[in-house]
Amino acid sequence: MRNIVLIGMPGSGKTTLSKAIAKALQRPIVDIDTYIVETYRMSIPEMFAIGEEYFRECETLCCQKLARKKGYIIATGGGVIKNPMNIEYLKQNGCIVYLDRPIPEIVKDLDISKRPLLHKGVQTIYDLYRERQKKYLDACDIHIINIKDIDTMSKMIIEEIIRYQETIR
Repeated sequence: MRNIVLIGMPGSGKTTLSKAIAKALQRPIVDIDTYIVETYRMSIPEMFAIGEEYFRECETLCCQKLARKKGYIIATGGGVIKNPMNIEYLKQNGCIVYLDRPIPEIVKDLDISKRPLLHKGVQTIYDLYRERQKKYLDACDIHIINIKDIDTMSKMIIEEIIRYQETIR
């Protein structure tokens, strides 16, 4: 059973929708950021204090480990696409779903004080989107615009995954 891997900008709904999808499909779930914190026993801000490069190395090692799991719903961090190896690992046994949420919606809901890369303010989100959009699109198997409620979006994602799996058989 392939993993379902959610990628997208910070605040795009990866964590929230991964929980809804896991519940609907009765599958285990893992949030990569939480997994990194538990594995390395450091908070993400502590890791970024050492350096973003350190955090990204830890993230890649965790992607490699998680790629070995089967049937999981995996919510990634927004920057997982920065290292192509992460996507290569996650695609080994996973369907990559890009949650593309309009930036004004993200800005409305996101607490930037808890996001190390966004501490400089709202403009950072727009800059990150411009920097990452093509990488998200290149990495994904399924591209979903996240503009509806959680129930509608989780059903839509599940339907798209079923369609995708039928095409790769």
